[in-house]
Amino acid sequence: MNNSNHLTAKSLLAVAIGLSVNATAESKIEEIVVVGNRIEMPLKQQSAAISIITAEQIERRGHASLMDVLRNEPAINVSNAGGPGKVSALRIRGEEGYRTKVYIDGIDVADPTGTQIGPQIQQINSAGIQRVEILRGAQGLVYGADAGGVVRISSQPQREGLHGGLSTEAGRYSTQNWAANISYKEEAGDISAAISRQDTDGFNARTVDSSGELDGYENTTAHVHAGLNFGDGWRVAATLRDVDSRAGYDGFSATSNHVNFSDYEQRSGRVAVSKKSDDWQHEVAYSNSETERENIATFGSKAKGDIETWQYLGAWDNKAHTLVFGAERETQTDQLNNNERDQDSAYVDWQWQAQEQLFLNAGIRHDDNEDFGKHNSYRLGAAYFIPTALGELKLKTTWGTGFRAPSLSELAYNRRPFAPDSILAVNLKEENTRSFDIGAQLFLAGGGQLELVYFDQEVENEIFFDLQSFSGYLQENGDSNSKGVELSYRQNLSENVEVYSNATYNDTQTVPNSNGQREQRLRRPRVLFNLGGSYEFVEARIELSANLRHVSGQRDISVDIEDYQVLDASVRWSATEQLDVYLRIENALDENYQEIPTYYTSGSAAYAGVKLSF
Repeated sequence: MNNSNHLTAKSLLAVAIGLSVNATAESKIEEIVVVGNRIEMPLKQQSAAISIITAEQIERRGHASLMDVLRNEPAINVSNAGGPGKVSALRIRGEEGYRTKVYIDGIDVADPTGTQIGPQIQQINSAGIQRVEILRGAQGLVYGADAGGVVRISSQPQREGLHGGLSTEAGRYSTQNWAANISYKEEAGDISAAISRQDTDGFNARTVDSSGELDGYENTTAHVHAGLNFGDGWRVAATLRDVDSRAGYDGFSATSNHVNFSDYEQRSGRVAVSKKSDDWQHEVAYSNSETERENIATFGSKAKGDIETWQYLGAWDNKAHTLVFGAERETQTDQLNNNERDQDSAYVDWQWQAQEQLFLNAGIRHDDNEDFGKHNSYRLGAAYFIPTALGELKLKTTWGTGFRAPSLSELAYNRRPFAPDSILAVNLKEENTRSFDIGAQLFLAGGGQLELVYFDQEVENEIFFDLQSFSGYLQENGDSNSKGVELSYRQNLSENVEVYSNATYNDTQTVPNSNGQREQRLRRPRVLFNLGGSYEFVEARIELSANLRHVSGQRDISVDIEDYQVLDASVRWSATEQLDVYLRIENALDENYQEIPTYYTSGSAAYAGVKLSF
């Protein structure tokens, strides 16, 4: 770590300790989260590292795309290939984007038509989202052995009664965004519906395109979730979601065709029946997510596939002990290559309050993959509380394992007609992962949190694409790893002032090369840093907010990626109780930077809008 990186971490720690004494509200130690075990549990019992984003924070940050909201969280980096709607990877603690599981109201929105089965994070709008919970690290035992991190998104209403909103904004690159949402919640049930539209001319995606042709993006997303509560703890819930988008993109070289388009549509649905009592809860659910993609280019292509899942989730709780258990069958279909694969899974996760201040957990998952056989995965964790003068201090640690079977697309590509003999001789096998972290989390009496976590993750037999000769998918013989430190802080200093900051240092290494040397993994920053906050002028009903993001220490193939800092700022005026007027400036300092070499990013861009709510 260079001197500037040391200063970043030290400065954050000094700010966090200095401000933590100004606590004025209750601790959030009892806040309920779901992402850790798929059932509601207090944050105090969780040994894993979890981040939470509320609807108010999403609105304050203002970004139309969820991936831009997530950039401000600890250990998260996004690599974007040329602007809104372009291919992007969301990495948690430096792991590949396709190891990140994303669930929206319980639906796995991974794209089965992709080379690897992962989420198209650039296609998820932020409109209508009520809460986001992020499980950092490969601890997602109840979600799947291949979960290198989990993002759980909920549109369910958080408040009783009827609420809704209508917003519209316009800005640089001929951008026009609008969104509408409505929700209703009472004892008998709840319903929420949201529709949003992004439309922008965009900017030239690649430096190899000297024409300056614009690569725009349009996205229409509709999402509905409804639940009915019956007597004696019964509930029936259903979700429908449709995403329809088109993005322009450029070719790979100066002589390529740069007037290309990618059409994307994903139709998803889920139905669940659940029953809760004082000690037990059960849920049976069916979900299906169908994705269709078409590249309209000189050499166009089409792809279609779906993920169908049957799930059972159960839990038993007698206060001292909690058992979470379940089973599922997932069927992935790749219609382009006429392939289909089932995977059957069962898991159990045990939570034990061994003492008043000591929580332990242990879990095991068994997966039976139709092509790659049976595998067991494990998770162990512990959390211990120590009262301090500043608040409750939680010491915590987790350890877990997992595996990922080669995707249907990876296998099909290596068996394509005219594949070279060197690739035909490759027999891809499953990847195995190991994840460990240990840390401390201070729940301040003022509702703030200060967290320090050390993590160490390894991927054995990592599958990668041959970027030298483009022959196909190859496999490392050994372990690649990511290890580092996360430091984060958030505090409401008063009723009108909030501050937050986080810093992540990540040392990533590839499998040793032929000379026995390890190299840094591609597009993994060594340092991520965010500093932000908000200030409200109460009498004037004006709120200012800003976030400064620093990214440094990245490399790509044979080239270093320059460090950069991006400042986003906004001002919001509440003209009435129902009407807000706002101005947002993204990349306010007009930083000229690249997240992926040869791909442009947005310059300074201002957006003005209004929101009507009730």
